[in-house]
Amino acid sequence: MRLSTLLNHPAPWLTSLGDGDDIALYTRISLARNLPDLPFPGWSLPEHRQAVLNRVLPVLQELPELKNGFYSEISDLPLQERHLLLERQLLSTELAARDAGCAVAVSRNQSLDILINEEDHLRLRLYQSGCDIPALWAEMDRLDTWIENRLQYAYDAQLGHLTSCPSNLGTGLRITVALHLPGISMANLAPQLMNAAEKLNITIRSLYGDGPEAFGNVYQISNKSTLGQSEEEIVTQMAAIVNSIAERERQIRLKLLQRNFTDVIDRVGRSVGTLHFACSLSCREAAEHLSYVRLGAALGLVNWAPAPQRAEAREQLSSIALHILPAHLKKAMIETFGDRAEESDQQTLRAFYIHKNLCPALPYGAKEPDAAPTND
Repeated sequence: MRLSTLLNHPAPWLTSLGDGDDIALYTRISLARNLPDLPFPGWSLPEHRQAVLNRVLPVLQELPELKNGFYSEISDLPLQERHLLLERQLLSTELAARDAGCAVAVSRNQSLDILINEEDHLRLRLYQSGCDIPALWAEMDRLDTWIENRLQYAYDAQLGHLTSCPSNLGTGLRITVALHLPGISMANLAPQLMNAAEKLNITIRSLYGDGPEAFGNVYQISNKSTLGQSEEEIVTQMAAIVNSIAERERQIRLKLLQRNFTDVIDRVGRSVGTLHFACSLSCREAAEHLSYVRLGAALGLVNWAPAPQRAEAREQLSSIALHILPAHLKKAMIETFGDRAEESDQQTLRAFYIHKNLCPALPYGAKEPDAAPTND
């Protein structure tokens, strides 16, 4: 599978609507694994990393899920292509900065990627739309067992799986769920959510980066510890925490409709109007307005296209949120303008892209409600 083919077909888990009310967008489960007799990548020499590749690749070539998928050593990927994979979340920032002896393998449907010689020798990552953590873990456990039957892992009877970073010791299991929380943001409750993270033993960060400010009101929720708990305990705990946060978002949305209906519909309507008429949009500004359009769609406040086209129109929101990111927009500029791409204004093209792909399905203005909720 060529990279161009992969890039022309975004992963379904990344561009779908997530759950029914557009809160849990997607889930990722990752496992850190290492070989027993070679130094961790951060301390290794090029010959050590090559030894890992020589041992791992024959096994991965037999993995059914990677059949007809994409594989590349990082040194063979130009910088622009690394940025594209980063925005697709099929590469990590750390691996993108590495070079010789490091590689990435991606399944054809992009639901599985394997990072080789990143922080650990292997980082297995499995994705799904929405949030069904037990089901995703069952699939990851099966894949991990398949690989372990063919590769010996570095394992200690007391500590569990040995990893480069002590925070991954034990199970090496990291569960991450992307939650769309515009209600919590509008109610100015994000600081409370951040403060609760320590007590819940989770980490909360923005979709693109570790800063506290959410990008497009999307937060990534992850378990913090992997030592001292079984995989099943981590799965159960994370499912409960994510469900609790999602339920809190639903409650806040309902309260906002009941007590601040005008503010909510004004915020949605302003975002619809901005996306229709803006001639220049920064990436963060566009992401924020798309977030409130998504909120309006989930609450039934947006005048969508005719009924047969509404599902397709809503799915476009996730696809557009991906394609307005800098590397994807630059790719579109190069395809459109060729050698003149560098002369083109990215913010202007971003606004044009939204006009072309979203606005025909999104008539100007918010939906006229039958009756506003009663204020109390």
